[in-house]
Amino acid sequence: MKDKLTISEYAKLRKVTAETLRHYDRIGLFHPIERDPKTGYRYYSILQEEKLGTILELKEIGMSIEEIKTYFDHRNLEQSYALLQKAHAKLQERIQRLQKLEETLGERINHLDRVMSHTDFKTIEIQKLPERLCIHKGEYVDDNQSFSYASLELEKALNESTPLLASNRLGVMIDTDEKNYERGIPFILLPQDHTADPSYIHNIPAGFYACKIYKGSFVDIIHEINDILEWINKEGYSTKGPVYQIIQLDISVTDRIENEVIEIQIPITN
Repeated sequence: MKDKLTISEYAKLRKVTAETLRHYDRIGLFHPIERDPKTGYRYYSILQEEKLGTILELKEIGMSIEEIKTYFDHRNLEQSYALLQKAHAKLQERIQRLQKLEETLGERINHLDRVMSHTDFKTIEIQKLPERLCIHKGEYVDDNQSFSYASLELEKALNESTPLLASNRLGVMIDTDEKNYERGIPFILLPQDHTADPSYIHNIPAGFYACKIYKGSFVDIIHEINDILEWINKEGYSTKGPVYQIIQLDISVTDRIENEVIEIQIPITN
């Protein structure tokens, strides 16, 4: 059994890099038992296993280097207990965030599965939809640049950690009374457990909607809206609110404009 181990031997034994050991030495966290005065080579002892093992475990549970150094300064039961409690609370919070992220990504994968399997882009159908909540600032946009800025501001108001990539929550509402379908108000649909800024929350009423899935460029959607409005009149219905365009697939998941998918929903009444 060797009394002294070179830095390479000790690093291999503990499955860390030699540079990690050098770094810990430089910052005063974990020193070798001996340093050769001529060569500067570091030597370690197997008896240092307890301290390095503890450092690696504390780092694994999320403690910072400064917190680990504090842990070893005048170590006592009360201090160790308090630091471990703090680390445990941070770890639980991190696990909750990861669980939420996993759940969200699963929902978005399921959404993409549904959209990719959809093949009917011609049929207009009437759907009974529940009340939904959304956020918007009531500000109209009329080009891609202003839409991007407005969407970014709305994302900030969401107070969410997960981006809207591959979701079906972003949309634009268009006032049919204006007869200008090239401008609208961006909005984001809210989940039930939202933490959005309440000053921007609005409801989308429950009721019957004339709905159609459109595939193609967002800028070419005007004729689709006109077709649905003509169909509504032809079928003896009347509109009772704005046109909701909810983006199902966009440039966040595809660079091909022809693959963009938007659902158009128009509230109707007899």
